[in-house]
Formats: sequence, structure tokens, C-alpha cells
Amino acid sequence: MIAQLEPVTLTTNAAGAAQGFTRNRVAGRVVAVKVVAAADVTASFELDVAGEASGSPILVDDSGTENATTWYYPLVAATKAADGDASILSEVPPFVLEERIQIDIAAAGDTKVVVVTVYVDQGR
Repeated sequence: MIAQLEPVTLTTNAAGAAQGFTRNRVAGRVVAVKVVAAADVTASFELDVAGEASGSPILVDDSGTENATTWYYPLVAATKAADGDASILSEVPPFVLEERIQIDIAAAGDTKVVVVTVYVDQGR
């Protein structure tokens, strides 16, 4: 496994929202997301992580914790190739293909800092 780390520092606006993107386009399975929220970030802030171009969801959490480091290991339902129905048997890490990852924060308070690091297994 070759992991690519993509840290993104977000500072919220007066409405408590921020949007950021990984610096590089990435390809591979998103195996982890690390979120570091400052002590003054509003409890239960919202976090949305998705592929920028595809909009493919990676992580959605409405219970972000202030003054904490939180690790997420996102999984999505595997789908069958033939008909696209969701499989109830397995979940896999989300896959991105040559796109940046978009990170949205909401309800975190005015001018608060959250650092999100995305870990991608490039499988090489």
C-alpha cells in the first residue's frame, strides 16, 4: 500500500462554513480521513467529504467534535457490476479517480480552524 496524504486547512467564514480541496488530484481508495478541530470550534459541526468532479460521497458526519482529533475509516456499499444494485454482503473504501477531494464544513462557528487530512491508498 502506498498512501498519499492530502492535508487541507479550512478557516470558517462568519456563517461557520468553509470549503476546501486537496491540492492534488488523487486516484485510489480513500482509507482514512483525519479531522483535527480547534478547541473553539462549535460542537457538532457538519463535515462533508466528496470527489470534486464526480460528487461521489466519501464521508458525511453531522457530529464533529471540538478540541479533538477524530479518525474516520469511510466505507461505501459494494455494487454489482451487472445491474448496479447495492450488495448487502460487503462494504469497501470509496474510490476516487484522478480528481481532487472536496471538503465542506458547516455550523462550526466564525473564523474557526479545522484541518482535514485524507489518506488515499494508491495501490501501486
